[in-house]
Amino acid sequence: MLTAATLLPLASAMLYALAAMFLNAAGKAGVTGRVTTAFCNVLLAVFFLQFYDWSLFPAVAEPFWPVILLAVFFVLGQGFTILALSLGEVSIVSPVMGLKVIFVNVILAAGLREMLPLKVWIAAFLSVLGVAALQANPDRHVRPPHTVSAMVCAFVSAGFFAGADVVIQHWSPKLGFERFVPPAMVLSAVFALLFLLPDGAGIRRLSGKARKVLIPGGILLAGQSLLLIFAIARYQQVAQINIVYSSRGIWSVVFVWLLGHLFANVEFKHGGKARLAYRLAGSVLITVAIALAV
Repeated sequence: MLTAATLLPLASAMLYALAAMFLNAAGKAGVTGRVTTAFCNVLLAVFFLQFYDWSLFPAVAEPFWPVILLAVFFVLGQGFTILALSLGEVSIVSPVMGLKVIFVNVILAAGLREMLPLKVWIAAFLSVLGVAALQANPDRHVRPPHTVSAMVCAFVSAGFFAGADVVIQHWSPKLGFERFVPPAMVLSAVFALLFLLPDGAGIRRLSGKARKVLIPGGILLAGQSLLLIFAIARYQQVAQINIVYSSRGIWSVVFVWLLGHLFANVEFKHGGKARLAYRLAGSVLITVAIALAV
């Protein structure tokens, strides 16, 4: 029987896959990474303010440093996610971000000072094979630009989000979800807005076409983050929840295949079924690696 601890990250994974397509289209329409990062973080802060206990205002968590740490991890994770999506193809970037759960296990093991079991090393090897399959190019005459840069950004994003997940699971019971996570998301939005200041002209240059994909993409990305963070804080199963969430890699490949034409997405135009097969194989290998890591 499916439980909320499974359904919430599964819904989050599907929403992420849709959000990635909108935000990838926004990048192609000229929306800068700074504008997208600020917009998504502000939306998320607004969403999470609904969970704040306003009868306690202006109370925040004590000590306050975990709030700052979560905000920094989250805004950096969000920023590198958006940068990766603006540089590379959705069907490559999303599966690589699924490696987050392996980072989670490494962080947990390091915190407990335990040696990593053999299955984690096997999972790492399968992950490398999965990444290799993702960037396999059946049509060697046409290679998507910035593929390596996008994968590096996705890898870094996975690391920051893994740190954020562990911080949420560890500190939410101690500080209280309503005094910890909402203030952290507001602070993350403030950091994102400060990051946006040098690119203020980027907002004024937004075209109608860009706004049509940025707004739904930002809402979907914020919504999926809310579901995932709530699930981690509520059910305290960060590794297991991330296994389910890692299915976003497969959902991204499937959605690009089924809906890509609606976004002028041509990821599978060159290489056709062969490229689709490579991407699905890479996503499956990474998903198996993630399951082994837990």
